[in-house]
Amino acid sequence: MKKILFLGLIAATTLGTIQVNAQDKVKFTKEQLKMMDDDLFDEMFTGVSSKKTSTVILKDGRKIEGSASGIDRKKGQIYSIDIKDGSGKKTEYKAEDIAEMYLPISGMAKASKVNSYFGNSKNWGRKSLNKTTNPDEVYVKNVKASLKNKKEEKEFLMQLINPSFSSIIEVYADPNASETSSFSVGGSPSFGGGVTKSYYIKKGDEVLWLKKGDFEDHYAFMFGDNEEFMKSYPYKSIKWEQLSFLIAEYTKLSSEE
Repeated sequence: MKKILFLGLIAATTLGTIQVNAQDKVKFTKEQLKMMDDDLFDEMFTGVSSKKTSTVILKDGRKIEGSASGIDRKKGQIYSIDIKDGSGKKTEYKAEDIAEMYLPISGMAKASKVNSYFGNSKNWGRKSLNKTTNPDEVYVKNVKASLKNKKEEKEFLMQLINPSFSSIIEVYADPNASETSSFSVGGSPSFGGGVTKSYYIKKGDEVLWLKKGDFEDHYAFMFGDNEEFMKSYPYKSIKWEQLSFLIAEYTKLSSEE
């Protein structure tokens, strides 16, 4: 049954792609393009401070507070965390027992983001420096996913990077994501590149590892149920770099219906 549903999803997605490709291109104004090119996703942080308090909410409703003394990851995603309470007792909590977490960001992780920001001129136009260095903690949720769409589905704890516009589509960071290439001249900041090439996308009960090269194939899956959006932002008129804007705009238009 699950295989039939999966094949049905592929067929629907393929049909939707044909409809998208058939649309005429839309020409945007410079002001629109500037807004569309802004990166609205939260920064991904993997460095957790053991000196500050982490908060873990279990599926049974219990709230656990303490310092994160150890984190186990698989392909970059968290599948268990050790929390040390005030008495020094350490307890391991597995992903399948946790609903969500709030993890404090380490100072080293913040410093790394600052260096990354200034090291690539592409960031200067797409990302806010304040947004990059300001957050004190990251929000992590339980997600049942197949890593890279290849492995058996398991529960992981993934960082939600679009919390302010996640009511329909949730976007989770891929710690192993590569970036588009850039170039530098004579030790100057690099130019171009620096764009994340994959994320985990959740819409309804489906969780998809979405990579840049497969964006067109899954465009209708993400946005095809909103006719107004598809007319305004056909696939031929947009870029992968505009993904955060597109999801925010789709959420806004869908909420107004």
